[in-house]
Amino acid sequence: MTKLSIAICAVLVALGALGVMPGASAAPGAAAQTEEAESSIQIVQTPSGGGGICLPPALAMRQSTRSDATTFRLTIRVTAPLCSRVNAIAVIYKMPGNGVAWPQTLLETAPFTLREPGVTEVIFTKTCTPVQFDVVTGATPPVISPTGAWHGPLLFPFDTSTSLQWFGCGPTTSTSTTTTSTSTTTTTIDDNCENYTPAGVTVSPSTARAGDTLTVRGTGTPGTLVQVLLRPPAQAGAATEQLSAAEAAAGFVALSDPALVQPDGTWSTTLILPSDALPGTWIVAANAVGCETEVTTQVTIVAGTSVPSPPSTEGPVVAGETVSNTVAGTSTNAGETRSAGLAFTGTATHLPVIGGIVMITAGGLLLLGTRRRRTA
Repeated sequence: MTKLSIAICAVLVALGALGVMPGASAAPGAAAQTEEAESSIQIVQTPSGGGGICLPPALAMRQSTRSDATTFRLTIRVTAPLCSRVNAIAVIYKMPGNGVAWPQTLLETAPFTLREPGVTEVIFTKTCTPVQFDVVTGATPPVISPTGAWHGPLLFPFDTSTSLQWFGCGPTTSTSTTTTSTSTTTTTIDDNCENYTPAGVTVSPSTARAGDTLTVRGTGTPGTLVQVLLRPPAQAGAATEQLSAAEAAAGFVALSDPALVQPDGTWSTTLILPSDALPGTWIVAANAVGCETEVTTQVTIVAGTSVPSPPSTEGPVVAGETVSNTVAGTSTNAGETRSAGLAFTGTATHLPVIGGIVMITAGGLLLLGTRRRRTA
């Protein structure tokens, strides 16, 4: 029995040296499966077939998003062949956490292309790590921040809902004016966003004209980004009809640059009113980038491009003569209430008439004197 045991041990040692130990060949495959299982990005593309005239991406691409407790999904629908191929990248950046969004470190990327009609679904898996999900075109630097490098533009730059900041599933604290509660359960992005929603949003000036620049200020969580949107008045149907296809899909007509909330909790950005904005009460909405919860205020857009100057009352006014003001519907007799008339030019029409009569009379007297001299 002793010799048999020694023989068995010798065989096992030899097999180990050759790398054929039982279970040894499964290790690389198991490692590969583990790496694949750990990926937090999944790209599923389903062609729909069909052809036809090619269209630019802005006209042939549609998007929708869905977020739940475990995944964030971006669905891209290509309705017609694209005239040029779109190279996109699904990317995950890791955030510092504990309510701090910046700087972010590149965690994972998954490139894909769009050209033929079909549906592409980008599925991000939420874990306990605080991350930001983006689908971009262009560069993906290893570290990004508002004051440093930026990644490429979003695939749908007018729809910020295609990007999401997920602050993880660790303990979260929400506060109010009366109570403070702590939860250790997994929370959705909407619950987290309540803690990062801007407050105290003000617009200056509150009354403006089309084409003016507004300054929007407020408070928020330091380190987060705040963006401001402009939406047309709901009661002005004509304003909504003038929206372009991209504006109608995005739900807004103007978007500010992201504003970084300073360490003291304040932020400020500018918003340019469209040059063709119709008069009315427009909605100014502010939200943390990646969150859907908004705080809204209003700005009143009035007609015209400049403030009308007060009417001039200079110029001679003769008793009994009607003189018109520059303001339509207001003219005046001296000492009387103004009524409608023509625009006043600053002169009286009776003076040229009197001058003409004098000149005609003088000419007649001169002609009569000349005839008398000839007769004599």
